[in-house]
Amino acid sequence: MSSQEQWSNERVLEFLELYQAEPLLWNPMIRDHKNRNAVADTWQRVKTNFSMPCTINEFKKKRESLMSTYRLYYKKTKESIRLGAATSEIFRSTWFAYELMDSFLGPIYNKRKLIQ
Repeated sequence: MSSQEQWSNERVLEFLELYQAEPLLWNPMIRDHKNRNAVADTWQRVKTNFSMPCTINEFKKKRESLMSTYRLYYKKTKESIRLGAATSEIFRSTWFAYELMDSFLGPIYNKRKLIQ
């Protein structure tokens, strides 16, 4: 799957739902999060359940691209809150994948901020 057209918004959301269903890949609090064999098995499950042929390497590249965009919008949202913006002035991302990603990654990022 190399062409951009094959990564339609629907395909990205399908990937994100499979990714979300595998917290081992994104939740550092899970014991086996750094276990190479467990992580490889988990990526294989994502690959098996995805509706189109795709390599695990392509999934990882897509994840990095999505995470980069998510972090950008997450930061903009948090900065607008921190700067004391009125509720109507808080930045709200309209990026199609933000809400889904924030539903499971937001709590992880909020915890990281508290720890730092």
